[in-house]
Amino acid sequence: SHLSAAAAIASRYWHQPAALVAYALDTPEGRIRFDRYMPRSEEIQVIADLMVRFGLAETSDIDGLIDDRFAREIPAGDVATLHHIFR
Repeated sequence: SHLSAAAAIASRYWHQPAALVAYALDTPEGRIRFDRYMPRSEEIQVIADLMVRFGLAETSDIDGLIDDRFAREIPAGDVATLHHIFR
């Protein structure tokens, strides 16, 4: 429910305008799901492969990139706000 806030945070890390990040996150509408907190290596691999394809990265090796221990410890059923994640 706070796409613009998420875009503002991501834009600082990606060094892109917040409006562009917001567009990328929500075009087409609902493109990114924010209710799934578990990183999936299959999804990250697709992104890494595309980055190599378009010359944004030299390798698509994601070994060691994903550590889901934090995500597995969060009881996702009662997450309503960012505050609920960082209790």
